[in-house]
Amino acid sequence: MLQVFSSFSSQPVGSSGAFGVRQTPQTLDALEGDSVTMICSWEQANANRVRVVWRRADLPLPEQTAVVQQGRQDSMLAQSTLSIPGVALKDAGTYYCTVTMEIPEFQREEGSGTSLTVKTDEHYAQGASVEEVLIFIVRCLPFLALLTAVFCLCRIEAKAADRAPESSGREEENEAENEPATSLLEAADAEVVGGRIVVPCPTPSSGQPETENETITPVIS
Repeated sequence: MLQVFSSFSSQPVGSSGAFGVRQTPQTLDALEGDSVTMICSWEQANANRVRVVWRRADLPLPEQTAVVQQGRQDSMLAQSTLSIPGVALKDAGTYYCTVTMEIPEFQREEGSGTSLTVKTDEHYAQGASVEEVLIFIVRCLPFLALLTAVFCLCRIEAKAADRAPESSGREEENEAENEPATSLLEAADAEVVGGRIVVPCPTPSSGQPETENETITPVIS
């Protein structure tokens, strides 16, 4: 339920006929169930009757709350207060106060508005949980970077260890493949002529007499 109060102080103001409407605060955040208060103040001089109307931007005219302050106030600061005890989610919105001076001269001015935001405890809890998750992620980033570096290093060392046995095995295979070729080359150096095996002797070096090919006669039993 909206409650509207009007009060006047004896603070002198400037020239006659001038007044400026001010609303405080401009923004208001509250939890569901809290009590909130909005203030509308204006300067007036020699006003016989002043009318103050509070309204919410999205409410139709029949649901607007109004207060009428009548009487005579000379050169003073006037104030109207709008209070909402036990605020609910449906009370959220922008509230405006309109001040109308009817006597001696008609003047009307509206405040800049007060924006009311109503949140639940669950909304605040969700916001806090999201913030905690973000903090946890930021704290874990250095550990994740270190873990990734160690994993990559282990992968590189494992690949290097796998390549070493493969290289030694290839060398042994190459040696085994070369042995039959060497034996064939040695056998090709021997010739069979008329039942005799002729083994060519190596070419003598300079200064030594040439040696004839050595003939080996096979013995058949």
